[in-house]
Amino acid sequence: MKLWQFLFSNPVNKQLEIHNHGHRCYSEGLTAYEQHLVSVLAKNLDPDNYYIFNNVTLPSTYTTTTQIDHIVVSINGIFVIESKDFTGWIFGNKNRPQWTHMSYKMKYKFQNPLFQNFAHVSALKEQLPFIKKCIFNVVVFSNNCEIKTERICNVLYEDEIADYILSKSRRYLQEEEMLLVIGKLSLMCQSYQVSTEEHVANLDAYHGNKYLGRAPIITKIPVANAD
Repeated sequence: MKLWQFLFSNPVNKQLEIHNHGHRCYSEGLTAYEQHLVSVLAKNLDPDNYYIFNNVTLPSTYTTTTQIDHIVVSINGIFVIESKDFTGWIFGNKNRPQWTHMSYKMKYKFQNPLFQNFAHVSALKEQLPFIKKCIFNVVVFSNNCEIKTERICNVLYEDEIADYILSKSRRYLQEEEMLLVIGKLSLMCQSYQVSTEEHVANLDAYHGNKYLGRAPIITKIPVANAD
């Protein structure tokens, strides 16, 4: 049995969901839109070559913990995906810290998702120091919204994400390196346990909101190193 078949066929792990087309991925705790996006990815990506992880919480030097919506692992790169289920209009510049969402006469600012996802990418790099520079920062918006400003190459609609991933044909990882990444992520999904409440408290502490002055909360479960 190949290593990834063993990692993705553990009957004890209740977080494992097996899709009808054979793709397997962690999918507990996803929103309805995140589940939809997983289905889009799994439908269009070959399960023998692309491995999907979802709702992955990792330790972070900067925010204590960070939560990644989706990670797609392949020999052609590792894709860290921040998904946004918005309707209405989106205005954003890749270099500005805040973007604007307009919908039904409502207008509000939100954090530049590329900046937000850069923190996720940085946390993942901390856990995978043995890989080359092959991590892609990708933001995916629902087809129900419209991006009104100049398009950014790695800010996509949901119906563009699979083609974007498949367009990366350069081989960045050897099979052994890819298996190390899959193994490390699989181990962390099963051993690094942080509740949503703890993660939110960590973010509040970092950003100086209602938890200002309190120590960040984290469940201290050791994580094995891959090297």
